[in-house]
Amino acid sequence: IEMEALRERTATSYLPQANVVVGATYQTGNLQGIGLVFPGLTDRVGPYRAFNARPIVTQTVLDLSLLSTIRAARARVETAGHDAAAAREATLAAVLELYLRSCQAASQVRAAEARVRSAEATLAQTRELEAAGRANKLDLARTEQQFHAERAALAETAGEGNLLRPLLLKTIGLDPTEPVELAPPALAPLRDNPAAGPLLAAALEARPEIRALEAELRAAGFDRQAAARERLPRLSFSGDYGVLGA
Repeated sequence: IEMEALRERTATSYLPQANVVVGATYQTGNLQGIGLVFPGLTDRVGPYRAFNARPIVTQTVLDLSLLSTIRAARARVETAGHDAAAAREATLAAVLELYLRSCQAASQVRAAEARVRSAEATLAQTRELEAAGRANKLDLARTEQQFHAERAALAETAGEGNLLRPLLLKTIGLDPTEPVELAPPALAPLRDNPAAGPLLAAALEARPEIRALEAELRAAGFDRQAAARERLPRLSFSGDYGVLGA
């Protein structure tokens, strides 16, 4: 919005400019200055009151430096648009990263729960074997240690997931305490797409960051051109009409 306002403000310099002049003064005329000197008479006339009121209209006809400045302002509006698009994409990428990390944490929790159940079943089996005399105390201790290690890994993985989910909900503007279920991503591998190469190349060429830099480069070129054209003559029209007199 700021760049658009700057462009419009710069462009108005090429539109007709209207002013109003209203003034009243007291003047004294010097007759001696124009060679009217008479013996015995004063050499001055006045003071008398003079009134001036008139509208003045000015129109720029040709100003090459101003044209370059207007073009530079347009290029900067384009730069601001590309910067905004880049910021939106960066925000979307951050949200997507949080979503994928949350889904990954949920998957790791499910895998850790499966390992805990497996370790729990192995521990129960080892206890039965130890009671039947087919396993010793060392085997039972190792099985118990593995079970507790899997439970600790499950608690650590669940803790990370509990931190990522509220952060994701807060980023997208939802209440972090809401019970939201995250759907797993269903994305086909990009490498399996035969058109992936041309699509990636086209995406890199259309990146808003690159287009913003190109627009800024054009704006800098117009600024340099405007500075160089400052030495060129300008053509304008000025007209006024009003009342002037005593």
